[in-house]
Amino acid sequence: MFIDFLQHSSDDGEEKNRARRAWGCDDVGRQVRKAFQLCETYCEQRGVSEEVARFNCVRSCVSPSCLETLYGEDPYELGEHDVRINSFRGCTSQDFSSGNRGLDTIRALLERDNIDAEAGSGASWNADYDEDDERERDRAEL
Repeated sequence: MFIDFLQHSSDDGEEKNRARRAWGCDDVGRQVRKAFQLCETYCEQRGVSEEVARFNCVRSCVSPSCLETLYGEDPYELGEHDVRINSFRGCTSQDFSSGNRGLDTIRALLERDNIDAEAGSGASWNADYDEDDERERDRAEL
């Protein structure tokens, strides 16, 4: 019985780690969220305001290959509920983990176009996101 408890506890821990990775609570997830924030600023400062153009601008900035893979044959349409966002985050996380894309690439893009990464509305793909709150939640889960 005790062994069953230990096995169950171990499974719960691994399940929690999988869930945290899926929701971007690891370092790569934080980098992906920061990439979305930087790209929101990039597109905002370039004056891209129309919904579909902004959608494509942000995702192209974050990961052009993931944009093409997930939206290339079936583009995002005005007013569409984006059910592919989790797949896009997963694809982007793989890009970042493999070194194909990263914050340095995105910062270089902003610098090339003279975009102030600290300016902008601070909007992101998750308007409720607060990095300090997330760190507190991460500590509470451990």
